[in-house]
Amino acid sequence: MDQRTSNIEKLMSQQLSQEKVNAFRLRQRDTGWGYAWAHLVPFVGLYYAVTRRTITPFLVDLLGSIAITIVFLIPAVAIEDEQASMMFSILGNLTAIAATPFLVKNGIDRARKAAHKSLLDADYWGK
Repeated sequence: MDQRTSNIEKLMSQQLSQEKVNAFRLRQRDTGWGYAWAHLVPFVGLYYAVTRRTITPFLVDLLGSIAITIVFLIPAVAIEDEQASMMFSILGNLTAIAATPFLVKNGIDRARKAAHKSLLDADYWGK
């Protein structure tokens, strides 16, 4: 009886809502670069986060952009020449924007793998 109870509890803890299952299955289709490049358009990231129920691509992009900006901000502050400092700041911002699709693609891949694992663990493949 104790073994059966623990199996039922384990199964219940692995159950996912149908909404999550649908979102996780949508993530499995995101294998290309379309949404990664589309994140350059305002509010696409918000749409992706809501429909896929994940903020991973947003967080990876945010943290990567902050790191890039810091790398370019340190020399910009250290340089006494105002024009050169401004150029470093602009270059940092442009680099962060150019890196957005690559950072988002990494986040999408991570979210897709996590969703795949969740679907396998809850035994939702084939349902």
